[in-house]
Amino acid sequence: GQATKEIYPDRLQLNFQIEMIEDTAEASKQKASSLYNKIKKQLEAISLNDKEIKTTHFITQPHRPWENNKQVLRGHQTSIGLALTSSSMDKMGELVNVGEKEKNLSISGPNPYISRALY
Repeated sequence: GQATKEIYPDRLQLNFQIEMIEDTAEASKQKASSLYNKIKKQLEAISLNDKEIKTTHFITQPHRPWENNKQVLRGHQTSIGLALTSSSMDKMGELVNVGEKEKNLSISGPNPYISRALY
């Protein structure tokens, strides 16, 4: 025999990426961390079902763009990633507006997916 079952995504993920370039590694980390904490606090304040927030990466490295066919040190860059998942699909529009006025923040998603509970 054969059976077919139609399954629709029951969860969404939004990814927040903070990028900060400053003269020193310490200043870059400090400013990126400050924005990270601000965004995380805003996300935690929104009531969502099954909400999960996690840091996906935290990287600080020299920022060396190419100029005149050679790399030139132009400060230090810190990148911090934050992923939020939830089953509250109706609230994703509200989440996309978090940090919308921040120039050092990019948001990707929402990305729907099927949780393991539905497999």
